[in-house]
Amino acid sequence: MKAALWQAAPAGKVRNKPVQNPTQTGPKVLPEAPMNESIHIHGLEVPVHIGVPEEERAVLQMLWVDVEMRTACAFDAMGDEVEQTIDYAAVAEAIVVLAAERPRKLIETLASDIRELISVRFHATSVKVTVRKKILPNADYVAVVSGS
Repeated sequence: MKAALWQAAPAGKVRNKPVQNPTQTGPKVLPEAPMNESIHIHGLEVPVHIGVPEEERAVLQMLWVDVEMRTACAFDAMGDEVEQTIDYAAVAEAIVVLAAERPRKLIETLASDIRELISVRFHATSVKVTVRKKILPNADYVAVVSGS
């Protein structure tokens, strides 16, 4: 396993600086999260102005967003410290704020914007975003997926 250097920080902040443990002479090294550990937000309701025609964008619509995020630190190495994980409440709030910042034509654009936000601001090592829109009369929804 590849090791990551960490410094505890408020949730959603950079945690990539070495930490000096008083009992160690070097930085504290925490194991990288395995591929099967991830944090999920499912069915987040996101009000947004979106659509190709201007008339559609003029009306506030509801989208549903699913997010899967991997932390840089393995769950069993977090020591039950919230500072070592991704603050999913802050992620959810940031997604809603991002979506409200400006109208978009494509749900693909919003999915990509959300993935970039989580990668950069919350330092997730991988992010998968699904955006669902109820738009077709004979389908439950249309969905796009960004990331892996």
